[in-house]
Amino acid sequence: MSSVIDAPPTVYLRIGPSTIAYETSGEILETVDYDGEGTPDWSAAGVCDYRGGGGKEGYDQLRIALDAAEHNASLMGYTVVRVRAPS
Repeated sequence: MSSVIDAPPTVYLRIGPSTIAYETSGEILETVDYDGEGTPDWSAAGVCDYRGGGGKEGYDQLRIALDAAEHNASLMGYTVVRVRAPS
């Protein structure tokens, strides 16, 4: 699986071994793979949805948290960049 990632996402959440961020389409991607420096490897990411451990409520809360974090980053003057899905 290969991917072209233009830039790392401005906002992502880390919960345990998972790192979660919005993809450019609005899907939530999750990766549990990291490079030698601990940077998330988005080329190995998969779609995160309500079937995960938190169920529908957990998924809804992830969306709220990512929305809030992106909004906060925007208010701070950052350009919000989202990760591109692996191809």
